[in-house]
Amino acid sequence: MLNRLLLSLLFLFLGLVNYFLFRPNIIVIKYLSNFGLPYFEPINFQNHTINIFFKSYVSDILWCLFIINLAITLLQFGIQKFYVTLLLLLPFLSEFLQLFDLIPGKFDLFDLFTYVLLNLIYFKQLKIRLL
Repeated sequence: MLNRLLLSLLFLFLGLVNYFLFRPNIIVIKYLSNFGLPYFEPINFQNHTINIFFKSYVSDILWCLFIINLAITLLQFGIQKFYVTLLLLLPFLSEFLQLFDLIPGKFDLFDLFTYVLLNLIYFKQLKIRLL
């Protein structure tokens, strides 16, 4: 249990580091700069595809992995499946809020596909049923 919780926190931290390195202009990093986090120019690779992948997808993937591992940990601690399911719906909710311009960001079908795929892989592998 503790290992999975530490793994989920690692995913969260790596997602934040990725934003810091590739998209320092987002709200979270700007907020952290109020506490002394330095600003520098984002990393840019020569390859456009790699740039897009790191700027647009890596943090989302890592944060989805954070939520999935946190959800599994919460299930192991006996938290009801209903609440864990609500937690797992957060990435999907954020995409749809972006679609309707209710929060900043760009709606992306690839993100939704990635969230579904990651959830299916984890929960099928671990034989966990939420519904």
